[in-house]
Amino acid sequence: MRHTKLHKALAMAAALGGASLGLLAPPAGAVNLSQQDIGDALIFPYYTVREGWTTIISLINTSDQVLAVKVRFYESRDSRDVLDFIVLLSPFDRFSGTALFDAATGARFTPSGWTVTPDPNVLPETTCIVAGNGAGQPIYDVASARAAQPATASIPFSKVSYSSSAYDGGPEAVDRLREGYVEAIVMGHANPATTAVGSAVTHAQSPLGAPAGCLNAYNAFKRAGILQTAQQFGEPTNALKGSYSLINSGRGVQAQGTPVALANFVAVSADDDVPAPARPACNRMFLEPVVGNPGASQRNFAWNPVANNGDCPNLIAAQQQFDFNEPTLADAYPSTVFELNDPRPASINSYLMRPNFGPGPQALNDRGYGFGFLAVTETLRATGLVNQWAGVTDGAGLGSVTEWVVTHPTKAFYVDARRDINSAVSPQRFPTQAIAVPPTVINTNYTGEMPIPPFATPFEAPGQACTDVGIVLFDADEGSTSFDPDRSPGDPFGLCYEANVVQFVPTVPSTTAPIGEPVTSVLGSKTTVDLANYVTQSVNNGKIRKNRAGWMRMDLTLSESARPADVANQASLLGNGLPAIGFAITQRTFGAANLNYAGLVNHSYQGRGVVTYVSPPPVNTPNHPPVWP
Repeated sequence: MRHTKLHKALAMAAALGGASLGLLAPPAGAVNLSQQDIGDALIFPYYTVREGWTTIISLINTSDQVLAVKVRFYESRDSRDVLDFIVLLSPFDRFSGTALFDAATGARFTPSGWTVTPDPNVLPETTCIVAGNGAGQPIYDVASARAAQPATASIPFSKVSYSSSAYDGGPEAVDRLREGYVEAIVMGHANPATTAVGSAVTHAQSPLGAPAGCLNAYNAFKRAGILQTAQQFGEPTNALKGSYSLINSGRGVQAQGTPVALANFVAVSADDDVPAPARPACNRMFLEPVVGNPGASQRNFAWNPVANNGDCPNLIAAQQQFDFNEPTLADAYPSTVFELNDPRPASINSYLMRPNFGPGPQALNDRGYGFGFLAVTETLRATGLVNQWAGVTDGAGLGSVTEWVVTHPTKAFYVDARRDINSAVSPQRFPTQAIAVPPTVINTNYTGEMPIPPFATPFEAPGQACTDVGIVLFDADEGSTSFDPDRSPGDPFGLCYEANVVQFVPTVPSTTAPIGEPVTSVLGSKTTVDLANYVTQSVNNGKIRKNRAGWMRMDLTLSESARPADVANQASLLGNGLPAIGFAITQRTFGAANLNYAGLVNHSYQGRGVVTYVSPPPVNTPNHPPVWP
């Protein structure tokens, strides 16, 4: 018997307890948070190469199919792409690599074992990739990397996406790309035995060895033959597992975490646990070449692989300028979300997230594909974050210091007001000229005015887009910074970046900290929310105790823009709050590196998966029963 995703989800929910059915069983065909931490899109909330840190990311293919995975590093201010490449995971393969500091380029990425002077006891990573060295030379395996980058055997980061002609209002130096977050999106799956690409990237089994065709696979992702490559791939499957580690060898600390896993990011068939067949006859892709201009491509708003068998059911795109900008979180398909707390059938409580951000032509707002970031935003939306904190610096070389990471993976689609090819609202992704009723031509970008709720301000100089959030600080014994039940829920602070680092103690960089004193800057971030004075004042005013440790709630509904009922004509969410992910990292410093330690705890999310505003629904989310094969 062939079980659908919905049947499996219902069976598991029933096994775990019927009372939890609504929360544990997202209906088939909607992007959702994976309950198994395995999905077809992963979001790593933070990477850093500052203050002696390195960041390791790892990808695991849990299936017997070949997965093409787009890996993209975004800098933390405006989510501009600073490095992207394709990883071609063979069946049951694992790929890992490290982001490292580089004085010239800011950062570089080195797959495991790719050093120029290799350790004979460490086998190099042999998974095929599709990348470039920044100077026109291909990188597809360890040998090509050592040839293209003889000094480092790595893939360099680049500031091109936010500097010079792509200036977005923020700093232009390479320092900007030294922290941010990472996405890994499954572009499609291929049969390792019956497709040319699948066979080329599959590791030899007898004897065990590297894939034989990494160069052929690299060439398959050039624009000239990209349709033929797409015809070999079926839809993205929920088969990708990830992990990450933040390591500071100078301090002797390491903290590990797991990325947020989205399941059904692309849902074409009823059950993508069963590999969907490739469509060798497909002739239209989600990113279409522009007729008469072989060097350009553009989002295909009419792409609908459920309804049209001629549409390729995957997110395959060339790793070539500027097609390498795709796919992104805008490509969730279909852009449908569900009310998880609504007992009605899915055909009644489902909402198609459509772009309607205020005044503008209805024909533009009715476009179907390309606005998947709306569904992802709703999926990640929360009304509040809860986690622990510590800010103990006793002057004796001992101390526990916490920093929070709060990342908004979809924020750039709401605040990046530029229209260059590297922006979130790239003219390749959202063409400036939108045809309404022929021959009428609408000269507008897809958003009209920036910013778009739930965010409050556009990204602009000096490199910020701030939205107020509320802070309620608790110590370990019921003391808190908010005693008045009638006042606003928490003191206001601004989250101004895509990846924010919340600090609870005054920052003392490790390079200037006195001998024997604790390092108070855990991550050394430059995209920070500074709560140090707030903590000190709260202690001095007797609101919290002097132990300087406890827990905190961050209210994500403080800004009017984050409350759909207050901005009904522009709402882009079903409920209150902001899309957010992240963790708290705590470092304990004893002076000697071999005595220090660190730990990482994911945030807890209040109001996630609970729709708080549905009657009447926002104008961009009409009640829409999806139709599935």
